[in-house]
Amino acid sequence: FVDMFGDPTVNPKGWPITRLGDLLSAPIRNGISPARSGRVHGKVLTLSAITRGGFDETSVKESTFASPIASSDEVQSVDFLVCRGNGNRMLVGAGCFPLRDMPGVAFPDTAIAVRPAASLLDRAYFSALWGTAFVRRQIDAIAKTTNGTFKINQSGLADVRVLLPELERQSAFARHAEAVESIQSQQALALLKAAATFEA
Repeated sequence: FVDMFGDPTVNPKGWPITRLGDLLSAPIRNGISPARSGRVHGKVLTLSAITRGGFDETSVKESTFASPIASSDEVQSVDFLVCRGNGNRMLVGAGCFPLRDMPGVAFPDTAIAVRPAASLLDRAYFSALWGTAFVRRQIDAIAKTTNGTFKINQSGLADVRVLLPELERQSAFARHAEAVESIQSQQALALLKAAATFEA
């Protein structure tokens, strides 16, 4: 990432810097809150699905809601889900893309959905940029605390500054990232097979 785009904090390559809110294909929105008195049964992600450094689709729990889950409240792979509030300041603002659409599974009100415009931001590039110190410092600056819980809101998130290289270069980075992830997956599988052989 740094080889292709430079350190975002310094921006030595002089990429344009744009508000995140101007690079979206849908409004930023919060998730929904389960209702204890609700009579509609459904499923909802837990925050651990997006705060562990990668999406964990097994972090789902059964719950009840006041009304049926709308499609806009379901987990969709095009939405970058961001942790809205947490007692751990470093987890506030953590985010990732779901691996797939999850019909019937809502994302919680402790998360915010951000949908980057595909014509402007590549998913892999955006995910990598979000994990940089450049974005982390901005999240820390907008996070507010009440009763020991740190929170960010939609307007603060919309104002986060994003480096915007041309899409072709972002896509080239995505191809490199995919190749590295493929190698990592193969190595992880090889380790599992070796461990199983050793146990046998």
